[in-house]
Amino acid sequence: MRTCRVCGKQKQLNEFGTRLGKPTNRCKPCKYKANNAWRKKKRNETKKYYWVYYLPEEHYIGITSNIKDRMKAHKTKGKLTDGYELCGKYRHPAQAIIVEAMFHLRGYNGCNYKYYE
Repeated sequence: MRTCRVCGKQKQLNEFGTRLGKPTNRCKPCKYKANNAWRKKKRNETKKYYWVYYLPEEHYIGITSNIKDRMKAHKTKGKLTDGYELCGKYRHPAQAIIVEAMFHLRGYNGCNYKYYE
């Protein structure tokens, strides 16, 4: 018999997983529960989106993955961020870059890339 350090229940040794040939100190159900919670957390962390946004007062188009921090950065540089609009939400940065580039080619501000000049 062995006591699980997570649930505190006494269980048979075959109800514990092994690591390097020795039984672990967590029972299998507690281990599975912890692993599933870890996977879910990692899955949520990796769901990153890229936003294309528009600042109407500045006639500016940009990309960010964190809209709040980006607006704070614009404010510290003296840009007017009131009434900003989100133009699109993209899973891959390449998609957001293409959309942003199309706006820049139409005359919107915000492009620093030399190959667009």
